[in-house]
Amino acid sequence: MGEVRELHEPLGIYRWHSRNWFANRPLEERVLIEVEKFDFYFQQLENWSRGLEIPCDLEKAKGNSWFHMLAQALEDLEKEVPQGSTMVLVDEDHWYAGPQRAGRKVLPSLEKEGKFWGLPGNDQVRIRELRRMMLQGARYVVFSWSTF
Repeated sequence: MGEVRELHEPLGIYRWHSRNWFANRPLEERVLIEVEKFDFYFQQLENWSRGLEIPCDLEKAKGNSWFHMLAQALEDLEKEVPQGSTMVLVDEDHWYAGPQRAGRKVLPSLEKEGKFWGLPGNDQVRIRELRRMMLQGARYVVFSWSTF
């Protein structure tokens, strides 16, 4: 009979936890893996649809793909935010970006000790926190589409 143990972190169907081979990879690598995987899926879907004579808009599918949108956002970020800059990333930690991104320091939109700390309770908290982060050197605020 197996033993029963306490888990010190939540585990879900996706198994996003500290020992997950995917979770420990840099953001860029995770995005590349997923874009390649979804490109394969979308190509298979297009082939299958063609065989059934059902229209399939491959470019629209890619345009609506979360990882394709994230890849484009990361590319845009590299163009718009200079290397060496500190930026506030407003994404509710959906990107799991970490403290560095392509030579840029990343601060979560509401943070404690560099970790995402949840949504602000009101506008005054958001403004106070943005001012505090500006004092830490943040000169850019990046809003992810996923926050809307």
